[in-house]
Amino acid sequence: MTSDRSRLRGEDGNTLLLMPVGVLILLVLGAIAVDFAIVYTAQRELANLTAGLANDAAGAVDEDAFYRDGVYRIDGSRARGVVSYVVATRPDDTLVIDCPTVALDAPDVVRVACVGTIDLVFSGALPGGVSPYTVRASSTARADEGP
Repeated sequence: MTSDRSRLRGEDGNTLLLMPVGVLILLVLGAIAVDFAIVYTAQRELANLTAGLANDAAGAVDEDAFYRDGVYRIDGSRARGVVSYVVATRPDDTLVIDCPTVALDAPDVVRVACVGTIDLVFSGALPGGVSPYTVRASSTARADEGP
């Protein structure tokens, strides 16, 4: 009668070899999850910022035209100034933002497009990893004459 112990002789170290590989795989998957969470958060933050910037820029009404002709339209240079001011005065953050596009699609419609770069925590250490990562967002707002 042979015991189970004698049957498995010579295979005692397999678990010792596979355990570090499993731990390494879990660490890499955790690192990827952290970096994806950072990218997702940066995309949401940039999308929210561009929506707010578009709304703020839509409030930059050409007052001379409004009082002279009664025409409600956005002043492009004031809108660009509003966007530049808000981007320049936002708190220091890990997301570096540039908003090169502030365009008037119609006299009362403004479009703001921004680009943000964010440093990833683990991706730069992996082969083929990308850091910093670039995210983009664009928002449009229409000026409203109010109630």
